[in-house]
Amino acid sequence: MVYIIIKLKNVTKLKKVLIQDIKSVYNNALTRNKQERTQ
Repeated sequence: MVYIIIKLKNVTKLKKVLIQDIKSVYNNALTRNKQERTQ
């Protein structure tokens, strides 16, 4: 039972990390588009 709880905690951590990665990639793409438009 404890093992399952630990696994769930790890999954939520992984999800948070993945979401942060996706957000940073998305933000980088947005800033790139803005820079290309201004040039």
